[in-house]
Amino acid sequence: MKISIVTVCYNSESYIRDAIESVLQQDYQNVEYIIIDGGSTDKTTEIIQEYAEELAYFISEPDKGIYDAMNKGIAVSTGDYVGILNSDDFFTHEGVLSEVARFAKSNKDMILGSVQFVKPECKDVVTRIYKSTFFRPWMLRFGLMPPHPGAYVKRDLYIQNGFYKVGFKIAADFEYMVRSLFRKKASYVKCGNPWVCMREGGISTSGFSSYALSTKEMLVSLKENEVYSNVLFVLSRLPVKYLNKMITKT
Repeated sequence: MKISIVTVCYNSESYIRDAIESVLQQDYQNVEYIIIDGGSTDKTTEIIQEYAEELAYFISEPDKGIYDAMNKGIAVSTGDYVGILNSDDFFTHEGVLSEVARFAKSNKDMILGSVQFVKPECKDVVTRIYKSTFFRPWMLRFGLMPPHPGAYVKRDLYIQNGFYKVGFKIAADFEYMVRSLFRKKASYVKCGNPWVCMREGGISTSGFSSYALSTKEMLVSLKENEVYSNVLFVLSRLPVKYLNKMITKT
């Protein structure tokens, strides 16, 4: 079974090496690594070129945002399952993709792994763990979704169900989960083990403005997919996430 990993980046010179090396150090062999760069103006592409011989595909060109870049990567992928590893994230250990492959034997549409957050300046300091095992599809009504960086999606599901909607700035991954898991009843299996380390401070965790925009986009996503919800439902995700942070904080 082949696993495709897609990393999208733009001016990511500070962290891109960590992401790349965490993929190349995996002990699972049948991996296709794809990097989509948005036309970086720093040293990102120079760093990527150091690993050119070990990449299945690399392109650097302007795009319409992070989800457009993800779609480009998925479109050229040939794996049975596709995972997205953000440029400032990295795998927790070298056996992650071997674990993914074992879960893939279930033949589910999605494999949902967990993620852990780390401090940007100290990647060994874990601040909280976001477990996929809590997730149930009805939770999408309340703006709660499985952690996207821990998700591996059958490429066939992308072909059948479409890619990410580029009109969303933050919540296209949420919309995809609603469309797939709630509306289309895609099958899934969950793993509680953290597979990805996410550095805090990304676009979806960067303050009130991103929270307000994500709330708006979540409501649009739910409405477009004919899933009943309301603004109070979606706003309730904040105390739930805060409680989860307090429980899992180290």
